[in-house]
Amino acid sequence: MTSRRRFLASLATLAAGATLAGCGYYPGGGDIRWREESLGGLYRTDEVAVAGETLYTVTDSTQSYDVEEETWTRGAEVVAYDTADGSERYSEGFEERARAFGVGESDVAVGLGSDDTGLGGEGPSSSAVARIGPDGRQWTVTVDAAVEQLAVADERVYAVTAEGALVACADGEVRWRRGSYDLGNAGPDRESSALVGAGPAGVVLADGGEPVHLAPDGTERWRRPDISHVQQVVDVGSDRVHVADETTLYALAAESGESRWTAQESADLPEYALGRARYHRTGGDFYRVVDAELHALDDTGETRWTNEGVERETNVAAGETSVFVHTGSGVTALSADDGSRNWTVEYDRIDAGPFLVDAGVLVVSGQGVTCHVPRG
Repeated sequence: MTSRRRFLASLATLAAGATLAGCGYYPGGGDIRWREESLGGLYRTDEVAVAGETLYTVTDSTQSYDVEEETWTRGAEVVAYDTADGSERYSEGFEERARAFGVGESDVAVGLGSDDTGLGGEGPSSSAVARIGPDGRQWTVTVDAAVEQLAVADERVYAVTAEGALVACADGEVRWRRGSYDLGNAGPDRESSALVGAGPAGVVLADGGEPVHLAPDGTERWRRPDISHVQQVVDVGSDRVHVADETTLYALAAESGESRWTAQESADLPEYALGRARYHRTGGDFYRVVDAELHALDDTGETRWTNEGVERETNVAAGETSVFVHTGSGVTALSADDGSRNWTVEYDRIDAGPFLVDAGVLVVSGQGVTCHVPRG
């Protein structure tokens, strides 16, 4: 999951990457493959994510006037774009406002509520979960409380409600409900914390900061009370589950919850000097972003290299040869082997990304969506 972003009509300046015309030209790393500037409603988009080869944008609340009813209506809107060329696939409107967003391998999910009352309020008068794919809405199901967080895996969507219930949804039906769980004590930034994650083997959430694993049928497999400050469920695989607190990444066996390894931010620093890290699982490795540094970790938690100058809110997108991040200069491609810089395209502001897709590296800015050539 992703941090919420408010897209403004700011201008981003590219210092490199204009596609050159002419016979025999071969585009190099950072050059523009395509750009789509006229993305409908992008200036007011609240969420952007890539799942598979589709770019999804979510506007939490739109406002329109119903002439027949003579009333103003408010609801959410999801717009999907083809990452191959930036063309719009479809636009999907909802009568309720969007309250939560989840991303799977090829589909996304939106939690909907009819009003905007948040934590501590009375909550929406109705709530629902909608699963959305490359071709549009697949199904919608009503749930009994406001949706706080979502995780998407296989055919299921797992929703955590404001009451602390974990609700498993599939094919437009609620399959089971468990809880109550306490996600409120796991971190001060509840909205941007990824406290629930899912995979083919089930779902993991942080109950009062303790990781709890449930099978797809709702059976609780295990919990780890000794790990008490989880603020991020990094990924949920068939063999291993990875969770993190502010300083440590934990690799746990999916079946039993037993520890396989841990990776700490720095064993040499006292606890008060440690920063709040964010972890990314991409390209088969782990990446830790903390204090303007990117740390590349292998699948055993060992640090392979470190690079400075990375923005804290960057999305890390890694392939076999390159790692793409948001730096203070713009979007930067690093060598996956040693972290050395291959190229940088300057942006005054990056609103989302980078995202790595088949067509290239996507960056969302005030200019729309730009697809850069990944390699030189």
